[in-house]
Amino acid sequence: MPEEYADLLKHCLTSGYFVWDYGFYDQINGVAMCSPVSLIVADIFMEDFEQKPLDTAPAKPKMYKREHRKSVTRTI
Repeated sequence: MPEEYADLLKHCLTSGYFVWDYGFYDQINGVAMCSPVSLIVADIFMEDFEQKPLDTAPAKPKMYKREHRKSVTRTI
């Protein structure tokens, strides 16, 4: 990944704010739910999170498909 992309992603992840009770607050943990970058970050995390057990599983699935909010696995 180019360094500029990494810098831009870091900026998006660390410069969130929200409004609550007529005040502005910095979001210091996590990504805003409606942020366009939140789906991308979630996909990157889930791909890494799911790949590790798939690589070490004793019975390898013949098909593994991930969709948003659900996973489908078939082993035979």
